[in-house]
Amino acid sequence: MKMQLPGLVQRRLDPAQRYGLRLTLFAAALSLIAIPFAWLVTEIIQREDLVEFDQAVSRQLFEVKLDFPFVSDVFNFISYLGHPIWFWFLVGLTCLFLWRRHQNKLIAFLLTSTIGGSLVNTAVKWSVDRPRPTFRDPAAVTLQTGKSFPSGHAMSSTIAYGALLLIFLPLIPAKRRKWAFVAYGALVLLIGIARLALGVHYVSDVAGGYTLGLAWLTLSVAAFEIWREERGKPPIHPMQKGVEPDAAPELKPSVPRSAS
Repeated sequence: MKMQLPGLVQRRLDPAQRYGLRLTLFAAALSLIAIPFAWLVTEIIQREDLVEFDQAVSRQLFEVKLDFPFVSDVFNFISYLGHPIWFWFLVGLTCLFLWRRHQNKLIAFLLTSTIGGSLVNTAVKWSVDRPRPTFRDPAAVTLQTGKSFPSGHAMSSTIAYGALLLIFLPLIPAKRRKWAFVAYGALVLLIGIARLALGVHYVSDVAGGYTLGLAWLTLSVAAFEIWREERGKPPIHPMQKGVEPDAAPELKPSVPRSAS
Protein backbone atom coordinates (compact mmCIF):
# COMPACT_ATOMS: atom_id res chain seq x y z
CA MET A 1 0.00 0.00 0.00
CA LYS A 2 1.35 3.37 -0.94
CA MET A 3 1.87 5.53 2.11
CA GLN A 4 0.13 8.90 1.99
CA LEU A 5 1.41 11.99 3.79
CA PRO A 6 -1.08 14.07 5.79
CA GLY A 7 -2.86 16.66 3.66
CA LEU A 8 -1.30 19.61 5.52
CA VAL A 9 2.21 18.24 4.96
CA GLN A 10 1.51 17.60 1.27
CA ARG A 11 0.26 21.14 0.78
CA ARG A 12 3.28 22.63 2.52
CA LEU A 13 5.75 20.55 0.49
CA ASP A 14 4.00 21.13 -2.81
CA PRO A 15 5.69 24.06 -4.61
CA ALA A 16 2.54 24.53 -6.69
CA GLN A 17 0.54 25.58 -3.66
CA ARG A 18 0.26 29.26 -2.69
CA TYR A 19 3.10 29.16 -0.18
CA GLY A 20 4.44 25.66 -0.62
CA LEU A 21 8.01 24.71 0.14
CA ARG A 22 9.22 28.35 0.30
CA LEU A 23 7.11 29.02 3.40
CA THR A 24 8.22 25.78 5.03
CA LEU A 25 11.89 26.54 4.49
CA PHE A 26 11.36 30.10 5.69
CA ALA A 27 9.74 28.88 8.91
CA ALA A 28 12.68 26.54 9.51
CA ALA A 29 15.21 29.33 8.92
CA LEU A 30 13.32 31.71 11.19
CA SER A 31 13.25 29.07 13.93
CA LEU A 32 17.04 28.90 13.84
CA ILE A 33 17.06 32.59 14.77
CA ALA A 34 14.07 32.56 17.13
CA ILE A 35 15.40 29.71 19.26
CA PRO A 36 18.67 31.42 20.34
CA PHE A 37 16.77 34.68 20.87
CA ALA A 38 14.24 32.94 23.13
CA TRP A 39 17.12 31.31 25.00
CA LEU A 40 18.79 34.68 25.44
CA VAL A 41 15.62 36.24 26.86
CA THR A 42 15.14 33.31 29.26
CA GLU A 43 18.73 33.54 30.46
CA ILE A 44 18.43 37.30 31.06
CA ILE A 45 15.28 36.85 33.12
CA GLN A 46 16.23 33.73 35.10
CA ARG A 47 20.03 33.36 35.24
CA GLU A 48 21.83 35.78 37.53
CA ASP A 49 25.30 34.38 36.81
CA LEU A 50 24.98 34.99 33.07
CA VAL A 51 23.61 38.47 33.72
CA GLU A 52 26.55 39.26 36.00
CA PHE A 53 28.99 38.08 33.32
CA ASP A 54 27.16 40.12 30.68
CA GLN A 55 27.26 43.25 32.83
CA ALA A 56 30.95 42.72 33.66
CA VAL A 57 31.91 42.49 29.98
CA SER A 58 29.86 45.57 29.11
CA ARG A 59 31.37 47.55 31.95
CA GLN A 60 34.88 46.53 30.90
CA LEU A 61 34.27 47.73 27.33
CA PHE A 62 32.92 50.99 28.70
CA GLU A 63 35.94 51.49 30.97
CA VAL A 64 38.40 50.78 28.16
CA LYS A 65 36.83 53.64 26.23
CA LEU A 66 37.34 55.96 29.23
CA ASP A 67 41.09 55.68 28.69
CA PHE A 68 40.56 57.51 25.38
CA PRO A 69 38.11 60.35 26.17
CA PHE A 70 38.42 61.93 22.75
CA VAL A 71 36.67 58.97 21.11
CA SER A 72 33.37 59.82 22.80
CA ASP A 73 32.50 62.18 19.93
CA VAL A 74 33.29 59.43 17.42
CA PHE A 75 31.05 56.92 19.19
CA ASN A 76 28.31 59.52 19.53
CA PHE A 77 28.39 60.07 15.78
CA ILE A 78 28.39 56.34 15.01
CA SER A 79 25.57 55.79 17.50
CA TYR A 80 23.53 58.51 15.81
CA LEU A 81 23.64 56.47 12.59
CA GLY A 82 21.35 54.05 14.40
CA HIS A 83 19.10 56.69 15.98
CA PRO A 84 15.36 56.70 15.14
CA ILE A 85 15.48 60.35 14.01
CA TRP A 86 18.15 59.54 11.45
CA PHE A 87 16.22 56.52 10.21
CA TRP A 88 12.99 58.46 9.80
CA PHE A 89 14.89 60.97 7.68
CA LEU A 90 16.70 58.29 5.66
CA VAL A 91 13.66 56.09 5.13
CA GLY A 92 11.46 59.09 4.31
CA LEU A 93 13.94 60.37 1.74
CA THR A 94 14.20 56.90 0.19
CA CYS A 95 10.41 56.56 0.02
CA LEU A 96 10.21 59.91 -1.78
CA PHE A 97 12.86 58.73 -4.24
CA LEU A 98 10.97 55.45 -4.83
CA TRP A 99 7.63 57.23 -5.16
CA ARG A 100 8.96 59.51 -7.88
CA ARG A 101 10.01 56.37 -9.74
CA HIS A 102 6.64 54.67 -9.24
CA GLN A 103 8.05 51.89 -7.04
CA ASN A 104 5.16 51.65 -4.60
CA LYS A 105 5.81 47.98 -3.87
CA LEU A 106 9.33 48.75 -2.71
CA ILE A 107 7.95 51.56 -0.55
CA ALA A 108 5.59 49.05 1.06
CA PHE A 109 8.50 46.66 1.67
CA LEU A 110 10.66 49.37 3.24
CA LEU A 111 7.93 50.79 5.48
CA THR A 112 6.69 47.37 6.57
CA SER A 113 10.22 46.30 7.44
CA THR A 114 11.20 49.40 9.39
CA ILE A 115 7.93 50.37 11.09
CA GLY A 116 7.04 46.77 11.88
CA GLY A 117 10.51 46.18 13.31
CA SER A 118 10.17 49.26 15.51
CA LEU A 119 6.85 48.02 16.90
CA VAL A 120 8.30 44.57 17.58
CA ASN A 121 11.30 46.11 19.36
CA THR A 122 9.05 48.22 21.59
CA ALA A 123 6.87 45.22 22.45
CA VAL A 124 9.87 43.08 23.40
CA LYS A 125 11.45 45.90 25.43
CA TRP A 126 8.37 46.29 27.61
CA SER A 127 7.87 42.53 27.87
CA VAL A 128 11.41 41.85 29.14
CA ASP A 129 11.49 45.13 31.13
CA ARG A 130 15.27 45.24 31.60
CA PRO A 131 16.73 48.45 33.10
CA ARG A 132 19.55 50.21 31.29
CA PRO A 133 23.12 50.10 32.65
CA THR A 134 24.00 52.45 35.48
CA PHE A 135 27.44 53.18 34.04
CA ARG A 136 26.97 55.80 31.35
CA ASP A 137 29.28 58.21 29.61
CA PRO A 138 28.48 61.74 30.86
CA ALA A 139 29.69 63.06 27.50
CA ALA A 140 27.29 60.88 25.55
CA VAL A 141 24.49 62.64 23.73
CA THR A 142 22.56 59.44 23.12
CA LEU A 143 21.46 58.70 26.69
CA GLN A 144 17.98 57.27 26.87
CA THR A 145 15.59 56.39 29.66
CA GLY A 146 13.79 53.52 27.90
CA LYS A 147 14.23 49.81 28.43
CA SER A 148 17.51 48.11 27.65
CA PHE A 149 16.76 44.79 25.93
CA PRO A 150 16.98 44.48 22.99
CA SER A 151 19.05 47.37 21.66
CA GLY A 152 16.83 49.45 19.39
CA HIS A 153 19.86 50.88 17.60
CA ALA A 154 21.25 47.41 16.83
CA MET A 155 17.89 46.05 15.70
CA SER A 156 16.88 49.10 13.64
CA SER A 157 20.28 49.23 11.95
CA THR A 158 20.10 45.56 11.01
CA ILE A 159 16.64 46.00 9.51
CA ALA A 160 16.81 49.43 7.88
CA TYR A 161 20.28 49.23 6.34
CA GLY A 162 19.61 45.63 5.29
CA ALA A 163 16.33 46.57 3.61
CA LEU A 164 17.95 49.52 1.82
CA LEU A 165 20.80 47.31 0.62
CA LEU A 166 18.40 44.72 -0.79
CA ILE A 167 16.37 47.42 -2.53
CA PHE A 168 19.35 49.01 -4.26
CA LEU A 169 21.45 45.85 -4.69
CA PRO A 170 20.55 45.54 -8.40
CA LEU A 171 22.36 48.84 -9.03
CA ILE A 172 25.63 47.49 -7.59
CA PRO A 173 27.89 45.57 -10.02
CA ALA A 174 27.81 41.84 -9.29
CA LYS A 175 31.52 41.70 -8.46
CA ARG A 176 31.14 44.38 -5.80
CA ARG A 177 28.00 43.11 -4.07
CA LYS A 178 29.87 41.02 -1.54
CA TRP A 179 31.74 44.14 -0.45
CA ALA A 180 28.43 45.94 -0.06
CA PHE A 181 27.36 43.23 2.39
CA VAL A 182 30.71 43.51 4.19
CA ALA A 183 30.22 47.27 4.53
CA TYR A 184 26.66 46.71 5.79
CA GLY A 185 27.87 44.22 8.41
CA ALA A 186 30.72 46.50 9.50
CA LEU A 187 28.40 49.51 9.92
CA VAL A 188 25.87 47.55 11.97
CA LEU A 189 28.65 46.09 14.11
CA LEU A 190 30.16 49.52 14.75
CA ILE A 191 26.81 50.89 15.85
CA GLY A 192 26.48 48.08 18.38
CA ILE A 193 30.02 48.67 19.67
CA ALA A 194 29.27 52.38 20.00
CA ARG A 195 26.24 51.62 22.17
CA LEU A 196 28.41 49.48 24.43
CA ALA A 197 31.19 52.05 24.59
CA LEU A 198 28.71 54.76 25.60
CA GLY A 199 27.49 52.56 28.42
CA VAL A 200 23.82 52.57 27.41
CA HIS A 201 23.51 48.83 26.66
CA TYR A 202 24.80 45.44 27.74
CA VAL A 203 26.39 42.97 25.34
CA SER A 204 23.28 40.78 25.39
CA ASP A 205 21.13 43.81 24.49
CA VAL A 206 23.12 44.34 21.32
CA ALA A 207 23.24 40.62 20.50
CA GLY A 208 19.49 40.41 21.02
CA GLY A 209 18.97 43.42 18.73
CA TYR A 210 21.02 41.83 15.98
CA THR A 211 19.22 38.48 16.31
CA LEU A 212 15.70 39.90 16.40
CA GLY A 213 16.52 42.39 13.63
CA LEU A 214 17.81 39.63 11.37
CA ALA A 215 14.72 37.55 12.09
CA TRP A 216 12.36 40.43 11.22
CA LEU A 217 14.31 41.33 8.08
CA THR A 218 14.19 37.68 6.99
CA LEU A 219 10.44 37.64 7.58
CA SER A 220 9.96 40.86 5.60
CA VAL A 221 12.01 39.64 2.65
CA ALA A 222 10.28 36.25 2.58
CA ALA A 223 6.83 37.87 2.70
CA PHE A 224 7.77 40.25 -0.14
CA GLU A 225 9.12 37.40 -2.26
CA ILE A 226 5.92 35.36 -1.75
CA TRP A 227 3.91 38.44 -2.75
CA ARG A 228 6.19 38.94 -5.74
CA GLU A 229 5.73 35.37 -6.98
CA GLU A 230 1.97 35.65 -6.53
CA ARG A 231 2.08 38.52 -9.03
CA GLY A 232 3.45 36.06 -11.59
CA LYS A 233 7.15 36.93 -11.36
CA PRO A 234 9.83 34.22 -11.30
CA PRO A 235 11.55 33.32 -8.01
CA ILE A 236 14.89 35.01 -7.31
CA HIS A 237 17.66 34.94 -4.73
CA PRO A 238 17.40 38.28 -2.85
CA MET A 239 20.94 38.03 -1.49
CA GLN A 240 22.27 37.90 -5.05
CA LYS A 241 19.90 40.13 -7.01
CA GLY A 242 17.97 42.17 -4.44
CA VAL A 243 14.27 42.01 -3.64
CA GLU A 244 13.10 43.51 -6.96
CA PRO A 245 15.74 43.26 -9.71
CA ASP A 246 13.20 44.26 -12.36
CA ALA A 247 13.12 47.75 -10.84
CA ALA A 248 16.80 48.41 -11.61
CA PRO A 249 16.18 50.52 -14.75
CA GLU A 250 13.80 52.78 -12.83
CA LEU A 251 16.14 53.11 -9.85
CA LYS A 252 19.12 54.31 -11.86
CA PRO A 253 19.82 58.02 -11.37
CA SER A 254 18.71 60.06 -14.32
CA VAL A 255 21.55 61.73 -16.21
CA PRO A 256 20.70 65.26 -17.43
CA ARG A 257 21.05 65.73 -21.12
CA SER A 258 23.75 68.12 -22.27
CA ALA A 259 22.64 71.17 -24.14
CA SER A 260 23.16 70.92 -27.86
